[in-house]
Amino acid sequence: MAMTRSGMSDPTSTLHATISGMHCIKCAGAAERLLRAVPDVESARVYYPSGLAVIRHTQGFDVAALQVALAPDGYTLVPGVDAVPPLHETSFRDYGKIGAMVVVLGAIALALSISD
Repeated sequence: MAMTRSGMSDPTSTLHATISGMHCIKCAGAAERLLRAVPDVESARVYYPSGLAVIRHTQGFDVAALQVALAPDGYTLVPGVDAVPPLHETSFRDYGKIGAMVVVLGAIALALSISD
């Protein structure tokens, strides 16, 4: 629940939608920023490549405002998707950690082979 200026709580809801027109993970970030700038949107999460968007909003929310905000950048939004967001998205940091582990394991294997 969000707090209004009067201190009263304002109920929030969640909208699941599909966004098309994205070509990369940066597009998803751009779409999130555009959605968050719309009045009454509390948070937005966009998943690439599925196009799933999870938008938390207050009751004064207007779906058409989301569509208008996304249109200039070539994205389209279709509300009402029953998909569940992925539990974990692989990031570049994850790949970096995996790469570091491979290097360490390779160094250990090399050291063991030299000592024999």
